[in-house]
Amino acid sequence: MKSRKDLYLLLVILTLIPLLVVGVALYVSYRAALSQQSARLEESATRQAHLIEVLIEKTQSPALAQDVFLTAHKRFREQAVSREMVVARREGDRIVFIFNTLAGTKAESVPFDGPLGIPMQRALRGEEGSMVSLDYRSVMVVSGYAPVRGVNWGVVVKIDLAEARAPYRNGALLAISLTLVLVLLGAFLFFRTTSPLIRTLEESEARFRGIVQTAQEGIWLLDSQGRLRFVNPQMTRMLGWSESELLGRPWLDIVFEQDRQEAERAWERLKRGVSEQYDIRLRRKDASEFWVLLGATPMLDHNARLTGSVGLITDITERKNAEEQIQQMNQELERRVQQRTSELAAVVKELEAFTYAAAHDLRAPLRHIHGFSNLMREEFGPQLDATAQGYLQRICQGTQRMGNLLEDLLNLSRVGRKELRLQVCGLSSLAQEVMDELQAETRGRQIEWKIGALPFLDCDPGLMKQVIANLLSNAVKFTRPRETAMIEVGQVAVNGESAVFVRDNGVGFSMKYADKLFGVFQRLHRQEDFEGTGVGLATVQRIIQKHGGRVWATAELDKGATIFFTVATPLKSDSQELETALRGGT
Repeated sequence: MKSRKDLYLLLVILTLIPLLVVGVALYVSYRAALSQQSARLEESATRQAHLIEVLIEKTQSPALAQDVFLTAHKRFREQAVSREMVVARREGDRIVFIFNTLAGTKAESVPFDGPLGIPMQRALRGEEGSMVSLDYRSVMVVSGYAPVRGVNWGVVVKIDLAEARAPYRNGALLAISLTLVLVLLGAFLFFRTTSPLIRTLEESEARFRGIVQTAQEGIWLLDSQGRLRFVNPQMTRMLGWSESELLGRPWLDIVFEQDRQEAERAWERLKRGVSEQYDIRLRRKDASEFWVLLGATPMLDHNARLTGSVGLITDITERKNAEEQIQQMNQELERRVQQRTSELAAVVKELEAFTYAAAHDLRAPLRHIHGFSNLMREEFGPQLDATAQGYLQRICQGTQRMGNLLEDLLNLSRVGRKELRLQVCGLSSLAQEVMDELQAETRGRQIEWKIGALPFLDCDPGLMKQVIANLLSNAVKFTRPRETAMIEVGQVAVNGESAVFVRDNGVGFSMKYADKLFGVFQRLHRQEDFEGTGVGLATVQRIIQKHGGRVWATAELDKGATIFFTVATPLKSDSQELETALRGGT
């Protein structure tokens, strides 16, 4: 509504301006015309006085000159309705009128010093000129006066001021009326054209003001010097100052002391036209600090000079407190993880040392048991009955199984303790070496081997050969019941990751026990059906994990199994390596 009132005030001013201009122009024109009229009347009075002087000189009789003069001026009054020429003489302290030319008006005499005959007083004193004054009728007139030389007469030629003003008054009224009509017509057209626009602007301003006043974020406007020119209610609630206390204050005054240098640098960037958001601390009226996210946008003129800026301020104190708490929790968690990791590494190291020591130290007494059992069976076997010989045989078999178990435990312990010696190694050559070593075990069996294009890996060759050996040995073992065994080694992409697999058509296993497959001493088949210690696949998992990879299995009971493994190094097939070598690459 304020803008509408301002518009009305502007319209009134614009209306008054042309009226004032017309009035001034008319007044100046009137004054000029009045001055010209006065000059003409003065000139006329001088001529008439001179004419009387000539008549008196020629006739040598004032009375005769008077008659001649009256006869000559019978038509004088026709020039203007109120125009009059008066001839008078002075007798003592009174002015005695000799004659005038205005019909129906005649005065015998008036006091010489009275207010009604000032022009005649001056003429009788020998003065010439013009003036506006009262005449003998008490009417304002414009008059010219002159003395008649040689006699004590004076001549005054006058016209009523009202008649002199009439043309200009009527013209002024007409001009003012036309101007007023034009201004009102223009105002009507202006309002008819701009009213919808004004209404739209007022609605837009009301919406904007409502948004600003009810916004949950603080909003401020700064001038080019960085002083606050506007703050919304939320901003005052944030800072604890009233609006009057904030307006005119430099914004750097409400920035927390330790952040003012950064705020000054941000202000310099803003003056260069840079819009940005940054975290900063502000100071409340009670000197407490709080964190805000300040979004600053510059307002530039057509010369790219800063005229002010708009700031959008969001209180992020809770977020900052939460971030600080999270950081403290992360530090505490990291400290605990490091502590637990150290403790776990120590426990694992101690466990590996214990496993190695136990397995190593048990081998000597186990060899003694096995040796003495064989010696007893060889020397005293004929003297023992069948039951005793069966006992000795079971002792020998048990010690042999225990020896194999201890050997596997030692291998597993060595895997955990051994440092990796990485070098590029082709899995195809490792698989062929293992197949050659298994020839004695597979002699007399129908086994169909399928060895695909296997990759080159950056790995420990000895440990990787142990992985291949354990997987192929298991495949050979669990395909024994098949008349024709099928064992396949290849490479496949799994979820975008290259993996090596060993697949067989053996007895398989149920997937509900898959989580036990890679545990130490975990067996999914009976010892009587398939020999083993339950350490082989645990060793495979330990080696693959040391290479940064993973191992898993899929299977179906009595239909075979597939073991997959990956390593954390890029894989290349033999054919790709061969193509690189032929191109002269490495």
